[in-house]
Amino acid sequence: MTRSTRQDVRTEIAAGLGFEPLPEAHAEAYWNLVERSRAHLEPWLPWVLHVRDIGASALASRP
Repeated sequence: MTRSTRQDVRTEIAAGLGFEPLPEAHAEAYWNLVERSRAHLEPWLPWVLHVRDIGASALASRP
């Protein structure tokens, strides 16, 4: 089930569990978590090897 509210989209996976866009206000904190965990995340999220600054990431380019 997909639900749209304003500009956000949430995809429900199961009751109370889903994906939704990261609020822009949390982008820097999320980026810092990725920076500290690159080696651990790389096997599952290959983009961490290619994006080296927040300005080049999708986190910074959302409308």
